Amino acid sequence: MSDLFTGSGQTDILEHLTVEGYDRPIVGTVYAENRLEWSGCPLGGLGTGYVTLDTDGRLGKWQIFNTYPQPMQQNATWLAVEVDGRQYVVACSKDGIGDAIAVRYFGHFPVVDAIFSFAGPLRVQVRAYGCFLPGNAIASNTPGILFDVRVANTDTTPVQLRITFGPEKMPAGRRQAFSYGSWRGTTVTHRWLSNTSSFNQTPPLHTYTVAGEEAIPGGSPERAAVSIATTARPGEIVRRKFALAWHQPNYEGFFQQARTPQLCPALWRCQRCGSQRYR
Repeated sequence: MSDLFTGSGQTDILEHLTVEGYDRPIVGTVYAENRLEWSGCPLGGLGTGYVTLDTDGRLGKWQIFNTYPQPMQQNATWLAVEVDGRQYVVACSKDGIGDAIAVRYFGHFPVVDAIFSFAGPLRVQVRAYGCFLPGNAIASNTPGILFDVRVANTDTTPVQLRITFGPEKMPAGRRQAFSYGSWRGTTVTHRWLSNTSSFNQTPPLHTYTVAGEEAIPGGSPERAAVSIATTARPGEIVRRKFALAWHQPNYEGFFQQARTPQLCPALWRCQRCGSQRYR
């Protein structure tokens, strides 16, 4: 399986790395799991909030719900892979949840590359990124994160895979399934979480979306999710894209013309930016 990045194999040192999508080595540091004290790399749109992807594989700090001044510390799992009926949560173990035994993490804003190892017959690589394009403020203002997920079957026989995407600990609300081109997902509309109104007005209802290419919406009453099922041959790499996007205005007139409650256009811009620069 071709890695998203390669180096000396050491962690916590500054070195030259060969990174997918770059035509020459770049300088950076690869971190092992749980090595960063504060947080991982922030991902999101310019001026629209952020979510950090931490070195343990969890979505750590969230600042997309207008909960000023401090971000919410969620430490949420968001990805699981089922192999022949056995589920692997793509995160290091914490409170009995998480199946990754090792992580190699390289944050190069606005991109995070992470490689997860397991005791089972799989290996997972993730490239997560937001739209941040110098000179293009409109695209950079997209409130979303795209997750390019690659699962390798390391077994010697074919396996049945189910990849499920959906962050835990998200606000509950009214759900609506949608489709946009090859994308399928669920938009959740919920009440604002902040205890203080902004600009002396009550903020409107907020929304967020979880989606995937050719995915099936699902999840549980507590957690919106999408999933993709397929068969993987020995050594085969299954690659799928997922997205998290949000629309969390401060008050009714804020970004009224620049945002729409249906977040499909935001997802599409995020995918298009990634295919142009962060392939």
